[in-house]
Amino acid sequence: MYERPEAPLAEIFINSNIAISIEAAHHMISDMPGKPWVGEHYAYQVPAYYYAIRSIARKRDLVITPEDVIREAMI
Repeated sequence: MYERPEAPLAEIFINSNIAISIEAAHHMISDMPGKPWVGEHYAYQVPAYYYAIRSIARKRDLVITPEDVIREAMI
C-alpha cells in the first residue's frame, strides 16, 4: 500500500496539516523553493514544524522548548 518507508508518518503529518504533498508540483511551471523544509515528496506547512521535528530528533525526546526550536533553526 505504501511506496516509501516514511509514508505512514507522512500520512499522519498530512492529515494533521503539518505537511503537504508536493508531488504534483513537479509538473508545475514554477520551481519549488530550495529550502530545507521542502523535500522531494513533501513540504512542511510551516517551517517551524520542520525545526520542531528536528529538535525532537536531536534531543531524542518529545519534550522540547521554544528555545530548542529556535536553536535548531539557527544551526
